[in-house]
Amino acid sequence: MLTRVILIFLLFVLITLAFAQNRETVKGCIAGNVTMQFKPALLAGREVKTYVWNKVRGIFKDPSFAKFEPSVSSQLEIYYNEEHQVQNRLIHYPEEPATLYLTDLRKSDQEQYLLVVSYVDYVGTPPEWIIDLDVQDVCFEKPKDVGKCAVSTCYTGENGVLKTPDDREETVNGLKVINVCEKRTTGTYYCCNSKGNCIVQ
Repeated sequence: MLTRVILIFLLFVLITLAFAQNRETVKGCIAGNVTMQFKPALLAGREVKTYVWNKVRGIFKDPSFAKFEPSVSSQLEIYYNEEHQVQNRLIHYPEEPATLYLTDLRKSDQEQYLLVVSYVDYVGTPPEWIIDLDVQDVCFEKPKDVGKCAVSTCYTGENGVLKTPDDREETVNGLKVINVCEKRTTGTYYCCNSKGNCIVQ
C-alpha cells in the first residue's frame, strides 16, 4: 500500500514538473508592448502543419485565438477579433512562427495563451506551450543611460498623470517618455493611472 502511494506521488511530481517546463509568465505594461515567445518541444525532421493559439473566451465558447499554417499562407489568421480586441495590435513574423508580438497592451489582454502545434503526416500528442500574460495597470520602465540623460517611460493607459519633481502634472494618454538630463529635472516622479494608482521613481 505504501509503495503504491509513493508511486502515485512520484507520478504526480513528474507530471507537475513536465507541465511547469511547458509554461511561463510574461509581464507587460499597460499601453506598452510585449513579446510572447512560445517554446514547444518540436520533433526534429517533422514538418509543422499548423500553429494554433487558444485564449480563454468564456465557458462553452471556442477558445481558438489565432492560427498560422506555413504551407498555406504567410499571414496569421486571427479569430474573434471583436472579442479579443487585437485588431492591428497583433504582429507575427513567418520566420518566427511560434512568437507573437502584442502592442498597445490593455488589461483585457491579461489571460492564459496556449499554443498547440500539429504536424503533417503524424499522429500523436501535439506539443504545447502556455504563457500567462500579466498586464500591469501602471508601471515605470527601468531608466536607461542615453548620453548624459536617464531615460524612462511612464505607462498608465488612458487618462493617466505624470507628477514631476517641481509639482507639475502632465497628462499621459497611454505612455510618456521622460528624459532626466539636468540637476533641475532630478527628483521624485509619480506615474499614476486614471484610478489614482501610482508608482514612484
